[in-house]
Amino acid sequence: MTKALSLTRADVAKQLGGDKSLVGRWMTGGTMPSAHNLARLTAMFATHRPGFSLLDWERELDDIGDLVGVPRRYPAVRRREDAQWPVLFGPLADLEAETLATTERRGPAYEGIFRNTRPFSDMPGKYLHDYVFTRMEPDGLTTWTRCIGRISVKSRFIALHSQVFFAGKEVTTGLPVFGIINGSNGGKVVRYEGILLYSAHDGGHTPFATPFISERVADLTGDREADEARFAELAEQAGIVPEGQVPPEIQAHLIKDVGPSAFAQGGELLLKLSPGNSLAMSYIPF
Repeated sequence: MTKALSLTRADVAKQLGGDKSLVGRWMTGGTMPSAHNLARLTAMFATHRPGFSLLDWERELDDIGDLVGVPRRYPAVRRREDAQWPVLFGPLADLEAETLATTERRGPAYEGIFRNTRPFSDMPGKYLHDYVFTRMEPDGLTTWTRCIGRISVKSRFIALHSQVFFAGKEVTTGLPVFGIINGSNGGKVVRYEGILLYSAHDGGHTPFATPFISERVADLTGDREADEARFAELAEQAGIVPEGQVPPEIQAHLIKDVGPSAFAQGGELLLKLSPGNSLAMSYIPF
């Protein structure tokens, strides 16, 4: 990336006011920039490539290279536009009848456009807003599409027992994304919560598990093109949440003190979203 911008390690260190050896360790993968330094690197690269943002670091390396003019290591693979999603997750094939029946019954309650709030794994203390488009499909299952900036995830969504599960992939990178949602058993869903499992876009694809809360921001009209246009419009607003705009009670719900120290004080050892303390909400339209 620095070569594409005609920058040496010394140039980067000088512009950041840092040490050349530290920049060298970043470039070789020996260490990762802190949140503060990542923000400074982003600002520096944005002076050479306007529009470059913190969210672009979540891209696959080849996709970041495209932004700054680095030739791909491997040719881009054209994805078939007509590729069909699998009807069911393979391991759940023996539950086909139950999942189809449950999803048919509860899936329509989740149809709509939602705004997610979740912790930003690359910058501790920061939060992201992304947008989710949920729609029932003719095969009886539901598509769950999440967008943040130029990054999108397409998933299949099934209901089973009192929860909802989804599995899919990032469209640009092919990296898998999984999630479990604390479901709502009655009425139209206006807010739900869950845990997202995904890989970061660093050199080692570090796995993360983060809670999220989704709130309904728009209903579907039944006009597919109009609904998709509305979703695209809202998705443009996705990104890092400005300071002070995530309510304290939501922050406390998303960032929990867990682990051995918390457990010794009567807290939780592992990350979990207990249904007993769920913020999920639904109502029955009249």
